[in-house]
Amino acid sequence: MKLAFVFLALFLLAGCTQLASSDQQNLSDQTKFSDCLSFCQAQPHIQCVGEWDVTGVIPNCQCNYVCAIVQ
Repeated sequence: MKLAFVFLALFLLAGCTQLASSDQQNLSDQTKFSDCLSFCQAQPHIQCVGEWDVTGVIPNCQCNYVCAIVQ
């Protein structure tokens, strides 16, 4: 039982460490751009006709790609 608790604790710690590293990488990526629109346009998105809905300011950009509705 004690061994299982140790493995669980290590697993959780590793996940938290990796998440923090991912957040730091995203922050680093955003600071390479002069504005959020430039940052968002460099991100991959679903392959449809549409446009970026961008809010926030560097380094807190929120990118949301919105597909246009074809009628």
